[in-house]
Amino acid sequence: MMNDDNKAEIDEHMKLLCEILNLDNALLTELVGEKVIDVRLKEDMLAIRNLYERNHQFLNWLKSESKAVFKKWTNKLRQHHQAHIANLLDGTPGELPLNEQLKNQLRMNITLLSDLIYADTGIVEKMWSLGAISSREQRHLNYLEVGSDKSLELLNLIIKKSDQTYTCFLEALKATNQGHMIECLQNGEIAKIHIEFQPTSNCTSDDLDTFEAILSEKFNAIAKAIKPSEVDETIHKITQIFSEKIKIIESKQKQSIILFLWYKDNEAATELLLMLESRQLERILEEICSCLTISLDLPRVLIRVSMEPEFLLSLKSAALLLNSDTMPSLKYKELEQKFSQLTLNVKQIEDENGSLQLTNGKLRAKIGELEVQLSAAESVTGSLKSENLEMRHKLRSMEKVEKVIRILTQQIDNASKLETLILNEEIAIFGMAYLNATIYLLSSEWIYAHEYPNLISISYHDIKIREIGGPCDIAACQKGQCLYICDRKGRCIWRIQINDKEQRPVKWLTGIEEPFTLSVSSDGCLLIPKSSPCHCIICYNTRGALIRTIDLPTSFGVLTHAVKTTTNKYVVSFCDEDGIIDNDHEIYEFEDRGKSIEDQDMKHRIDISDVSCMSPGDDNWVFVASKDDNKIIMCDGLFVCDVLNYQKDSIQRPSKFCYKRDNVLSKFSLVFLHETEGGLALSTCNLSLNMTCVLEDSNEQVW
Repeated sequence: MMNDDNKAEIDEHMKLLCEILNLDNALLTELVGEKVIDVRLKEDMLAIRNLYERNHQFLNWLKSESKAVFKKWTNKLRQHHQAHIANLLDGTPGELPLNEQLKNQLRMNITLLSDLIYADTGIVEKMWSLGAISSREQRHLNYLEVGSDKSLELLNLIIKKSDQTYTCFLEALKATNQGHMIECLQNGEIAKIHIEFQPTSNCTSDDLDTFEAILSEKFNAIAKAIKPSEVDETIHKITQIFSEKIKIIESKQKQSIILFLWYKDNEAATELLLMLESRQLERILEEICSCLTISLDLPRVLIRVSMEPEFLLSLKSAALLLNSDTMPSLKYKELEQKFSQLTLNVKQIEDENGSLQLTNGKLRAKIGELEVQLSAAESVTGSLKSENLEMRHKLRSMEKVEKVIRILTQQIDNASKLETLILNEEIAIFGMAYLNATIYLLSSEWIYAHEYPNLISISYHDIKIREIGGPCDIAACQKGQCLYICDRKGRCIWRIQINDKEQRPVKWLTGIEEPFTLSVSSDGCLLIPKSSPCHCIICYNTRGALIRTIDLPTSFGVLTHAVKTTTNKYVVSFCDEDGIIDNDHEIYEFEDRGKSIEDQDMKHRIDISDVSCMSPGDDNWVFVASKDDNKIIMCDGLFVCDVLNYQKDSIQRPSKFCYKRDNVLSKFSLVFLHETEGGLALSTCNLSLNMTCVLEDSNEQVW
C-alpha cells in the first residue's frame, strides 16, 4: 500500500492539486504504457470534462494504490514539466508550486494584466528556452491569436506552474522590454484613467490626434523609464505628478488617452483619490497640455479626467480602510501638514521681518481654509446637478413606459389565434426545447419530436432515453447542435448530439445540485443554477469546460431559475423559504462584472406566483410562465405585459414553453404546454410586435 505520509500529503494539498495538476491525454497514455493504469481508467478520466473533478477522482484512486505506482506516477510528472507537484508530494528538494500570495496577486489583476502584457514579443520563446514551459505548451500558446487571449492563457498557465517558472517569467519580461510590469505582478493594484480632450473653436481633429499621439508617447516613455535625449519639460512635469507608490504602467490612444496606473497600497490609493476628487490631477495635466501646445504650435484644448466606477470604488474602499474619518478628514490632514510647514517657514522669516511677516502667514492660512471651503462647495454643487439630471431622466423614462405598455398591449391583443394539439394525458412532460424547426418534449423514457410549425405531423425521430434515471429539464444549444438533459436521480447532465445518426445520450457533467434546472445562452453557454450549500450560477462552454462560477447573495431566498439575455444581463428567480407552500417568486436581474454579486447589484424586476419556466427573448426581454396565475408574461427592467392569460386566451396552468423569433416577418412564436379539460395540450401562438416604436417627443428608440 502507499506510504501514509504520501497519503497525508495528497489529502492536505487536495484542493491545490486539483487546481494545478495537468492530467492530459499525453500523460495518461504514457501511464498506460508503463502499466500504471489500464486503458479503461484512462478513458474514464478523459470522459470527465471538468478538469478539477477529473484530478479529484484520479487522486482518490491513487491513494488506494501501491507505493510503486505512486513512485512511477511522480516520475512521469517530472518528465511532463510538473516536477513542482512531484516534489510537493514526495518531499524531494527543488521547485515547488507558486505561493498563494503571488497567485492571488495574479488573479486579482489578471484581466488588466492580459491587456498590458504582450505575449507576442518573444516572451513565449524566451520561457521555452529557459526550460520554464514544455514544447507542447509553447506550440499551444503560439497557436492562439495575438492579443489579450494569448496573454490570458499564459498568465493562467503560470498560476498552475512553479516558483521557478514564475522567476523565468520575470526574466522573460525583462528580456522583452516589459520589465516595468514586474512590480504589478508582486504587489499593489492597477487603475485605469480616461483623459479626454475637447477641441476649441480653432482646433481641428487632426490637431487633436497629433496632440494625443505625442502626449501618449511621453506617458509610455515614463512608464518604461526611457530617458529623453535632451531636457523635456513635459516629461519633467509628468514625473512630478506621481510618487514612488504611484507609477504609470502604460498609455493607450483610442478615442481618448487611457492611462494605466499602478498603486502600491491603501495610502497610495488614498493619495490618487485625493488627486482626482480635488481636481489636482486635472489642473496639473492642464499645465502639461499648455506647455505641449505652445511647443507644438497647436491651438489650446480643453481637458477632462475621469475614472470608471469600479476603479473609483476600489480607491474609495482603500481610503476607508486607511482612515475611518473618510475623505474630508484625509483632506484636512493634508492641509494640516501643509499648515505646519508654513508655520515653520514663517518662524524662520520672523527673525528678519518681524510682526509683518507673521501677519502675512496668518493671511495665507486663512486663504487656504477658504480654498478648502470653495472646493467643498463645488463638489456639493456638482452632486446636486447630477441628482437633478437623474431625476429628470427617471421622469422621462416613466412617461416612455406608459406609452410603450399601451402600444404593446394593443399589439398583443391583435395576436393570431392559438393552434392546439391535445397530448396523451398518461404521459408526464418535464421540459421542452426548440432546435432546427423541431419541438422536443421530455418524458421519463422518451424525447418526443414534433416538427414546427405543423405540430400534428407524425415524427420519425423520437429519441429513447431509458438510461436517464430521473429526467427533469431540457435545453437546446444552436451552436453545439445538441440537447442537454438534467438528471435529478443521477445528479448529472446528459448530452445528445442531434446530427449524430444514433442520437444516443452521453453522460456529460456530474455533481449537479438543486434546483436541477438549466438554460442555454445565445452564445452557446450552458447555465446551471445551484441553490445549496451556496447560491451560484455555473457556466460551461460547448466542450464541457468550466468558464466561471458567479456567486450570488443568499438573502433573497431559494434560487430556482437562471437565464442570460442577448444584452449579457442575467435574470434569476427566487422563492422565499415558505415558497413550498405559497409559491411566491421574485425575479431579479444583474450584470456580471467579474466578481461576486452583492445585494446592491441585484435589480428587482417583478413578483409573480409559481415560476414554472423562463426564457430570454430579444434584447433585454424575458418571458416567464406562471402556473398559479394562468399566464405567460414578457418583461424587462421597466416593462411588464401579459402575452397570454386565462381571461383573454383561456389557457390554464402553463408549465413549459419555447420562444422562436422570425426576423424577416418581424414576429415571434410561443409554443407552450398547458392544461385543458381534455388533458395536457401543446399550443402555438404567433404575435407580430413592432419592437422599434419611437416616442413622439424623442429621437431615441425605446429598445
